[in-house]
Amino acid sequence: KDRAALYQQIAREEPAPLRSLDADIDKGLEAIVQKCLKKVPAERFASAGEFADELQRWLNGEALKTRPDSLLRKTRRFCRRRPLVASLLAVFLFAPPVATAVAHYMQHRELWNMQSDLAAGKRVEVVGDGGVPRWYAPHDSNSVEASLGRDGYQLFQSWDQYS
Repeated sequence: KDRAALYQQIAREEPAPLRSLDADIDKGLEAIVQKCLKKVPAERFASAGEFADELQRWLNGEALKTRPDSLLRKTRRFCRRRPLVASLLAVFLFAPPVATAVAHYMQHRELWNMQSDLAAGKRVEVVGDGGVPRWYAPHDSNSVEASLGRDGYQLFQSWDQYS
């Protein structure tokens, strides 16, 4: 309806994959057509002859030189076109595992420091100033066993999980 909007769409947006319009279209032919429609001239066929040779290979059922875009290339193109959306997706995808890893480290670093000091033969203070334990975390049966001693003191016993 509006030529200016159509020209803007052609200039800025990637065309829809042919197979999204017709699932019966051959993947090789789709790759050839998509290469013809690339926005960056260096990514298109260098000449009409090269394009004709590739079409002839497809018609003869031979192996094509043209390959469909990789997931990495599609991702890069998406990030360039929509940087804000890509940034938000990255935050929502990567923030939870990073936060979990940092929380795990913060929760267990005091114990790991105590264990390495014990392994090095150093004296370890289990209870800090004011009777507050230097380390506390939920029971982890793979590395630490905490129990109440006969005299009411908290006992810590650790062992190497590979021994």
